[in-house]
Amino acid sequence: SSDVCSSDLLARVAWRLFHRPPPFPDTMHPLEQKIAGRTHAALYVLMVLAAVTGYVHVIGLGFPIELLNALGVPPLLPKMEGIAVAASFLHRITSFVLTGVVAVHVAEVLRHHWIEKDGTLGRMWPPVGGGSGGA
Repeated sequence: SSDVCSSDLLARVAWRLFHRPPPFPDTMHPLEQKIAGRTHAALYVLMVLAAVTGYVHVIGLGFPIELLNALGVPPLLPKMEGIAVAASFLHRITSFVLTGVVAVHVAEVLRHHWIEKDGTLGRMWPPVGGGSGGA
């Protein structure tokens, strides 16, 4: 699963680097726009941190990452059990925080969709609203 998550993360970051999100709806309060922007940034930071700490944990304990191993990519770090244990702890905390931020993010999108009816979900998922997507 770490291979799939890492591949998804790389694809998501690459997409974001080359595709700007559409503007927020005019009806969205500026403070809400600021919070949404910072939440998106936090999501990326947390995803990268989870991936890096997961990698350090697995490689630090001397185990391979299957996809990288199959591609012939050698471990980038030596076996280091003490650091791996600390990385595992940070990975767990990061994963819980990421899950919470994603849950609040989804709840806010659904609030905008069902209560505010401002097209936010369509910005994020064009099949729902016919928007250009990319949030």
